[in-house]
Amino acid sequence: EEIIKIPGKLIAAKKKFKMAADLKYIPAYISIVRYTLASIAKKEVDGTSEEAKTAFGYAKVVAELGDCGGMEMFALCFENGIGCEKNREKAIMWYKRAVDEASSKFAAFRLSSKYNVPSDVQKVIRNDIEFSLLEIAAFCGDEAAQCDIAEICYHHNIENDSDLSDEEDETKEKKAYEMAKRASRRGNSTRALVIQAHCHYNGKGVDKDRRQAFRLYQKA
Repeated sequence: EEIIKIPGKLIAAKKKFKMAADLKYIPAYISIVRYTLASIAKKEVDGTSEEAKTAFGYAKVVAELGDCGGMEMFALCFENGIGCEKNREKAIMWYKRAVDEASSKFAAFRLSSKYNVPSDVQKVIRNDIEFSLLEIAAFCGDEAAQCDIAEICYHHNIENDSDLSDEEDETKEKKAYEMAKRASRRGNSTRALVIQAHCHYNGKGVDKDRRQAFRLYQKA
């Protein structure tokens, strides 16, 4: 299953983006960082590889220019140790900067969910690009991001999700259950257990099983 959404043209044009980046073409930096982060999340690239370190360097350049997406991705690198050592303080600093300088709703979402840092900016995931960034954190093993993905998929609360077909609805619901299950295995998270219980109780993404739902509610 294709988990991270990457435009086909981006994959086909990877070499051209690299050439453009070598010429210091900033939009190419952003595309390469996004491609590399997605590849890391899909386990195609190691987070400590030279490719990851290059992406980290590009993210730094774009972030320091004040680009919202650059700051979000730079913070994500520090959060998950992509091309660098994990650094909680720097992740928070760059997420805060993205909120303060660019009113990033994704950064506000991560600050609240992952680090319990309050913000005046509305905390929502607005589109598939922001959802993909969250998926990257989730597939890097971040329990908070896994719970976030589960909740978003369960409630279908990304803009335009009301337009989903029945098949897409079912796919989202299955992802909600699988993400919640993954998060609960890692840390026995109360959030994850409650989402799993909701899924069993309502038959979303898994067969309806009220007994299992009650067991999970009690465990949570």
